[in-house]
Amino acid sequence: MKHILCLLSLLLIDIGSGLWAQEVASFQGSIYDGTRRKPLAGVQVIVERTLLTGQTDRRGFFQIEDLPQGFYLVRFQAPGYATVVREIVAEQAVVSIGLSMERRPGDDAIPELVTPQGFARNPFLSPASVSAVAAREINRSMPQGLGQALAGQPGLWTFQPGLGQAGVSLRGLSGQRVLTVMDGIRLSPLVWGDGADSYLGMLPVHAWGRVEVVPGGGGMIPYGADAIGGVVQVLSPDLAYTDQGWQVHGYGRGAWWQGSQQLGGRAGLSLHHGRVALSLEGGNWDMGDRIAG
Repeated sequence: MKHILCLLSLLLIDIGSGLWAQEVASFQGSIYDGTRRKPLAGVQVIVERTLLTGQTDRRGFFQIEDLPQGFYLVRFQAPGYATVVREIVAEQAVVSIGLSMERRPGDDAIPELVTPQGFARNPFLSPASVSAVAAREINRSMPQGLGQALAGQPGLWTFQPGLGQAGVSLRGLSGQRVLTVMDGIRLSPLVWGDGADSYLGMLPVHAWGRVEVVPGGGGMIPYGADAIGGVVQVLSPDLAYTDQGWQVHGYGRGAWWQGSQQLGGRAGLSLHHGRVALSLEGGNWDMGDRIAG
């Protein structure tokens, strides 16, 4: 009996030492949008049949550590994108994974939000309440300025004291308490007393790719004290990328509104190849010109 107990204890020691010496691995890599070739933030990385998960950062990078070496099924999922499942064999200390994800059919209209955190992120993962007006809606309504483009947005009131001028009120605050931004660049206001109107009314609506409106409060907007009321950001259209060699596209638009005395036009040229894209635009608008007779 003593011999049997000794053999069992030695066997348990051998098994325990084998488990203690078992090597571990880590998964890391980057995930991109397969169409736009941009890093995807907020992608959930789930190792099946384990409690280990991860999430991509703003660079699309993720890392999961302390996995015993072996065979795993890893699931990548994000709102608006088709779920991807990969079979991965962890035979070394670090396993690098590169992946591109494609949007699901019908979800192309879901844009990434830029304003709440200063970089593109899936709207389902945004901590702030954001109203976004897409270029398709702007073109369909054919607004003459910012006021008409944002009409009907919840918690927002617009005013246009004059031709080429526009202002926005958020959370009952307006003027210098609402920050206006275009592609991350603050627009200088026209200061009249306690209020302020930006030059948004003078920006031709055809140059807008999307308008995002974020009410302030909660400390979620990294724009400082100027954004107590909120932020209105105008974003240029997204650049296109392609693997089919150099692509050149041009466009031109013109408009005339008799009632608001606006006349102008805009033309542009875009070039893209691989991960390189360039867009050149120019235009001229006259608003409210009066000729004495």
